[in-house]
Amino acid sequence: MLLAAKSNNLTSANVQPWHLKASFTALDENGKTTDQGAYEELWAGRAKYKRTYTGTALTQIEYGTEKGIFRAGPHTSPQIQALVQEIHRELAAPLPSTATIESASFESQSRETGGAKLTRLRIMEVLEAGQTFCLDADKPVLRISFFPAEETEVVHNMITFFQGNFIAGDLQFVHTGKLALTAQLQSIEALNPISAADFVPTPGAWPVPRRINISAGVAQGMLLKNTAPELPPDAKFEGIQGTAVLQALIGIDWSYR
Repeated sequence: MLLAAKSNNLTSANVQPWHLKASFTALDENGKTTDQGAYEELWAGRAKYKRTYTGTALTQIEYGTEKGIFRAGPHTSPQIQALVQEIHRELAAPLPSTATIESASFESQSRETGGAKLTRLRIMEVLEAGQTFCLDADKPVLRISFFPAEETEVVHNMITFFQGNFIAGDLQFVHTGKLALTAQLQSIEALNPISAADFVPTPGAWPVPRRINISAGVAQGMLLKNTAPELPPDAKFEGIQGTAVLQALIGIDWSYR
C-alpha cells in the first residue's frame, strides 16, 4: 500500500510541479446530464496550487496559498465543491497519505473483475473503516476506490504514466449503484517555468474556512460521553449484526454525511 501511495499520488514531495486538464460530465440518478465542462489544475506544492472548475453555468477558481485557501467566482453549493474535490482527489491524490497508511491496518484479499486480477485492500480503522482500494495484482496501480460513507465507487481506467506516477485517463464515479460522474484526462505536463502570478488570488477572492481532520485517536480523547448503540429488536431476532460507521463534516454553514 505504501508503494502504491508513492506511485499514484501526484502531490508527493518528490513530484515536480505539473499542469493538468480534464473534462467532466455530471449525471442525475436517471442518467441525465446535469453539468459538464472542464477542470484544470496547476500544482507547485501543497500550499501553491490553482484549481479551475468551468461548468455550464459558472466558473470557480480555488487557490492554495501559505495563508490558506481562497476561492474566486460565485459562491456555489456544497455539491459542486464536493465534485471539484472528488475530481482532484481521484486524478491527483487518490490514495491515503503515507502517514495514514503507516498507522492503519488493512485486510487484504484477491479479487478478479472483468478478467483482471486485483489485490483488494480494506482499511480496518474506525473513522476510515471500509474504505477499499483495489490494485493491479502484479503492479501498484490503483484501479478501484470505494468509500462506504459516501456509497461511492470510483473506477480508474486508461492508466497513463507521468513523473514516475500512475494516473487515470478515465474515471467513472458510481454513487449508490448508478453512474454519477465521469472525468477524462485531456493532458498533463510539467509546469516549467512557474509563473508566480498564476497562484495569486484574484481581487474579490474570499478565504475558505480551514478544515481540520481529526484522527480516531484524537476523537477518542475528546469523547465526553460514550453511549453504546442498541441493535434493533428485528435485527437481533434475525441474527443480523455489523459495524456502524459515522463520518461527519461540520462547518459554519452546512454539514453532511
